[in-house]
Amino acid sequence: MLPVTTARWILVLLLRRPSTWLWATFVAATWPAVAAFTPLGTTTANAGNAPALYEVAFVASLLGVLAGTAILQRGAWFLAALAPARRLVVELSALSAAGLLFLLAGLLPGLLLGEGTALRPDHIPLGAAVCLLHLAAIALVLLRLPLSPTARLAALPLLVWVLPSLLPEAGPVGYLVHADLGVARHLDPARGTVLAPHAWKAVFGPIIGLLGAAFLLARSPLAPYALRHPR
Repeated sequence: MLPVTTARWILVLLLRRPSTWLWATFVAATWPAVAAFTPLGTTTANAGNAPALYEVAFVASLLGVLAGTAILQRGAWFLAALAPARRLVVELSALSAAGLLFLLAGLLPGLLLGEGTALRPDHIPLGAAVCLLHLAAIALVLLRLPLSPTARLAALPLLVWVLPSLLPEAGPVGYLVHADLGVARHLDPARGTVLAPHAWKAVFGPIIGLLGAAFLLARSPLAPYALRHPR
């Protein structure tokens, strides 16, 4: 199957990179830091470490999608020969697999240490899946825009992390920003899972992103000659 083949391809490329192991170690090392510094905080001393799972899940997913985006940018010269639908499936599968790799690197140490026992068992899997899909959808849109590789990689954390943090959710502009770009809200336990009443509206963001990426990809001309490496 195409998604499985793509996932294996991206995972092999990532696991061969020393930078992947460096960032995965950085994410996994979050837990010793949380365990060491949380008891020292004036407001977090009695909060426990379990809520940090949500924060680590978001950061790990973002790093994974960034790593997948970097690889897809370098491979655009041969992906351009694919039909739009197949290319969208390939890129979505690659971004999802890369995000999942980093997500597991971030969550497994905490879960093995028993930090997830106080969490609702249905929230992390569903919330992390929707968050990862939303991140991948936004990255797919950025891959369609005429940006430099550096600008594209910088734009993703700015759009999904910095901008929603700076704008309040109140008001029409803030609501649209948080609905379309606020991927971290999928991991907010106060909002419930996508199966909760009214929470299903959260999937609109990923769907809109995927539809936008498909539209932009369908409008871009095919380039069979791009099978030749630009160098």
